[in-house]
Amino acid sequence: MEKRLPFVIAVILSLTLALAGVRWLTLVLTHQQHDAHMLAKARQLGRVVALYPQTPPPALWDALTDDADIHAASLYVEGQPRLQTRNQVPGIGDYQRVELRLTGQRLLSLTFYHHPMPWQQVFVAMLPMLLGVLLLLWLLFRLARSGWQQRQQIATFETEAKSGQVAQQGSFPEARARLLGQQKRIHTLEAQQQQLDGLLHSAAWLDERTGLGNRLFFEQRLATWLQESEGNRIGCVMLLELSHLDGVADSDFEPWQRQLVQLLQDKAQGWPDAVLSRLDDDEYGLLLPQMPTKDGQSFALGLIKDLERLPKPKGLTGNDWLHLGWTLYQAGDDTALVLDKTAMALRGAQLQGENAVMAADVESMPQVETGSVRWRTLLDQVLGRQSVNLVTEPVHSLDGDVHHLRVRALITDPKGQKIDDSVFMPMACRVGQEEAMTKLCLQLLLAKLDQARNRGHRLVFRVCVDALLKPGFSRWLQLALLEVRDLLPQLMLSVTEFELAQHGKTLAEPLRQLGTIGVGVAVERLGQHSKRSPWQDIPPRMLKLHSSMVRQIHRNSEQQLWVQRLVQKAVDSNTEVVATGIVDNDERLCLQRLGVSAGEGPLFGHGAWDPL
Repeated sequence: MEKRLPFVIAVILSLTLALAGVRWLTLVLTHQQHDAHMLAKARQLGRVVALYPQTPPPALWDALTDDADIHAASLYVEGQPRLQTRNQVPGIGDYQRVELRLTGQRLLSLTFYHHPMPWQQVFVAMLPMLLGVLLLLWLLFRLARSGWQQRQQIATFETEAKSGQVAQQGSFPEARARLLGQQKRIHTLEAQQQQLDGLLHSAAWLDERTGLGNRLFFEQRLATWLQESEGNRIGCVMLLELSHLDGVADSDFEPWQRQLVQLLQDKAQGWPDAVLSRLDDDEYGLLLPQMPTKDGQSFALGLIKDLERLPKPKGLTGNDWLHLGWTLYQAGDDTALVLDKTAMALRGAQLQGENAVMAADVESMPQVETGSVRWRTLLDQVLGRQSVNLVTEPVHSLDGDVHHLRVRALITDPKGQKIDDSVFMPMACRVGQEEAMTKLCLQLLLAKLDQARNRGHRLVFRVCVDALLKPGFSRWLQLALLEVRDLLPQLMLSVTEFELAQHGKTLAEPLRQLGTIGVGVAVERLGQHSKRSPWQDIPPRMLKLHSSMVRQIHRNSEQQLWVQRLVQKAVDSNTEVVATGIVDNDERLCLQRLGVSAGEGPLFGHGAWDPL
């Protein structure tokens, strides 16, 4: 009320001044009306006199001029006065004389008593109304400015509320305090949910001490790779064991173990899709998909040398504390058999009595050529002939309908064997041709979008991240997509969760730009690695669960809870969740109950790839 009092006083004062001004203005107008009235009387008298050729009768003249407003009246004929009023001497006051020339050289002269108002009085009479009007205008300006400021405050407050960054001080303190309280409760709930997710993830698949995957995590990923039905279906399994650590104090062992784990993580990140786990107190497992014999031997020897260079903790002496056994696997092998062969190789390394590496049964595995010269020559020929074929495989909704089509690129080597992009694209990255190969594949794909729209199909293509991170390629891709912007709802480009976690914001930014243009982004292989990715920062249109998260999910409550939480987050981001590697109907029904939209795997069959 105290803030409104000056405003109320100003309104009352402005109204008072306006009313006073109206009164004075009425007085001014009254004087003006009096003068107009006198002039009208003069004209009326002139019209009556004009009816007589010379002069009207004296009695009529006296009756016409007997008016309180007429001070004196005279009628001149040929310049001589013929009729005059009796009062010829003006009294004290202001007078106004009006002369009207009539016919027959007659002149009518009338003198009226006049009350003029000087301009000073007129100004004084108008001043209150002028001040009142100015005060009202000032009040209107204040009201308009106050309304504008209030709208600005509301807009600012809405912006703060939408961004989730409401300041403690500012306009609308009561609403601000309530909103801050709500946001605090929301943040608390989100933190609790994240903590719950972390506990679920850790309890099911992570080693509590190092944060790496545990034995269950490692064996599930190995079993999944052994069921792979596409690409280069071989890889390496390595077991690393530390010995003679009993004499090392905990205070010395823990910082040394952190350095050891960091070195293992750095080595694993250098190989695509590598999985690192802590299997036992002093035993670590490495799963390196698509690694051939030559690279496996080089990797194992290099890892041993790097570990030996670490500063040893006190109490660890000699050169008999580090042993590594490894073997190759191929798709279709039994998980237990592969792990047994790797354990046998580890025992063989330990029997040598010093830090050693031992391989088991790698000569009998099929060998893969990885020479850079061979691949560069092959890819140059493919680029020159543009001999890349695009093929598709349907991904079904859990009800059985076609959900979308996976698109893969195939090339043919000189022996006539088909090689898909999961094999030749990493080699293209190795020889520096990933940008040219990705451009060629995308050009062919964009040319097929109109056909896909006519058939009602959505296409999902795995894009090469190494090419996408290059600014020149990213600009080319955006321009190419803008040329077919009306067809972009049919297209999704996918990356893996490992790539998103590895590159972070560097990869998230070009993916967000693709989403702004209208291209859907899919994140594949969720749950394959122990490290989780910030996929919600993009956000993607589709998430694909790794098959290790789907295996026997109807019997694993931890996996069900993890998938259920993922689906809830995806719904908040308007994202679909798709499963891979579905083997039986029990898994399908469980995933459908958890809210998963679609799936692929042996249950739906692995038919031949259809040309796009």
